[in-house]
Amino acid sequence: MNLKQELTNIAKNARDASRFLLTVSSATKNKALKDMALGLISKKGKILKANKKDIKNAKAKGLSRAFIDRLTLNDKRIKEMSNSLLELTKLADPVGEVVKAWRRPNGLWIHKVRVPIGVITIIYESRPNVTADCIGLCFKSGNSVILRGGSQASNSNLAIYRILKGVIKKYGIHQGIVNMVTTQDRRAIDVLLKLNNYIDLVIPAAERA
Repeated sequence: MNLKQELTNIAKNARDASRFLLTVSSATKNKALKDMALGLISKKGKILKANKKDIKNAKAKGLSRAFIDRLTLNDKRIKEMSNSLLELTKLADPVGEVVKAWRRPNGLWIHKVRVPIGVITIIYESRPNVTADCIGLCFKSGNSVILRGGSQASNSNLAIYRILKGVIKKYGIHQGIVNMVTTQDRRAIDVLLKLNNYIDLVIPAAERA
């Protein structure tokens, strides 16, 4: 399978999943988020092991101390990632919220209601915690997400992604809700930017080394 077809399949799956997520209740989403938070803590050994590989590779490439600091995970930072997911459960579910309502002269009521964007692609660099933050925020707001992290954090990102996706699977929620582009081929970004039939929003977040 070529790169374009692979990414197109991911985007199509994410689009299908975004519709499924509309049927998931706020209570279920919050419960899943709590289990995601617990999963990060209970499986932090896997995350730290993966992170050590990324740090070793970064040092071998002579990357800056600041870059390596952003890349580094420890017990404290994993706890912060977990707490961020828990904080999301305290927020009101934005899906279906009535922002404004008014009545027309003919008696017809019109409501302005918040709805999910759909499929969001996020391109980011060396901070592995962004993986958990993006999955949590998109899940809470009813959006599917496609993640494309930087190559320097690939092992850490994948470890976090697998833990959180495992929780979603346990709840029987469509697996296309969260996706990660694992190829480091730079052409992947160009392909993703052209999949506007399936992807509604692309958020780039670059950092300096």
